[in-house]
Amino acid sequence: MLVLTRSLHQVILIGDNIEVAPDRIGTKVVRFSVRASGYPVARGECPSAGDASKDGVLILARKCGEKILIGGDIIVTLLKIQGNRVKVGVTAPPTVVILRDELAA
Repeated sequence: MLVLTRSLHQVILIGDNIEVAPDRIGTKVVRFSVRASGYPVARGECPSAGDASKDGVLILARKCGEKILIGGDIIVTLLKIQGNRVKVGVTAPPTVVILRDELAA
């Protein structure tokens, strides 16, 4: 698992087509925007819910420890909320590149 600390709207790039970013950070809940056109996206507790392939964006609220499932092999987990920053864990196959958006340029 790769652990990244992100502030509001700081993007995590996963592979070629997936972007995950905290859209709103509360004291107990974080709202994430997930851009993953063509990939099924689901809440960890309900693997069949949601699909970002329609308009390319799915908004999901997560509490600490909750997961977002992307495709069949990528898991994004909210690990900790620290004021206006969050710690996010990303689990993906070794062939999938994971970058902070500021490193992609």
